[in-house]
Amino acid sequence: MRLADARALAPGLLVRVRLGDAADRRVKTFSKGMMQRLGLAQALLASPRLVFLDEPTDGVDPVGRREIRDLLLELAA
Repeated sequence: MRLADARALAPGLLVRVRLGDAADRRVKTFSKGMMQRLGLAQALLASPRLVFLDEPTDGVDPVGRREIRDLLLELAA
């Protein structure tokens, strides 16, 4: 994937994982849950057919866990 393509897709992915409001923040200020969401966005950046995730909701609050599970179910469909 070209850098220009990644830059074009990144804002939409950040919104999709509910990090759109944090797009201008430094990653080192992110909480554990935000880091999990960022990792998910990174995994989806290249539109892979298959993604392996290791505890994608670890450190995420209960509402965020549900949102991540819903997103994964949506992607699986």
